[in-house]
Amino acid sequence: MKKLLNRLLAMLLCASLIYSAAHRPTEQDFNRWLKNEYGLSCGPASCTMKDQESDEYRTLIITGSKTKDGYLLFNTISRTFEGKEGNQTVIKAIGFLGSYYTLVEESDHIIPSG
Repeated sequence: MKKLLNRLLAMLLCASLIYSAAHRPTEQDFNRWLKNEYGLSCGPASCTMKDQESDEYRTLIITGSKTKDGYLLFNTISRTFEGKEGNQTVIKAIGFLGSYYTLVEESDHIIPSG
């Protein structure tokens, strides 16, 4: 009975590894996640967000971006944004099983999360 449980556990582990490798999210998924989580609509060089206090749209320039997708089961993305006031925000996230999760959010001015 113990041998059967060990085999079943090994098969389940292999299946979950294959599933997570096949469902590693892309950079487009990261942009969708930024829109849902932080309200940022990003293009190639800049992002716009609606300021909740004044209902005006702010433009944030992407001053740095780093994607590490050489991992088998996950990838990481780090983006640095800068507003016209000079405030910088760094968002680092890990992509796993089709979704992104915030690892670090460093900011001079906090971007409100959704």
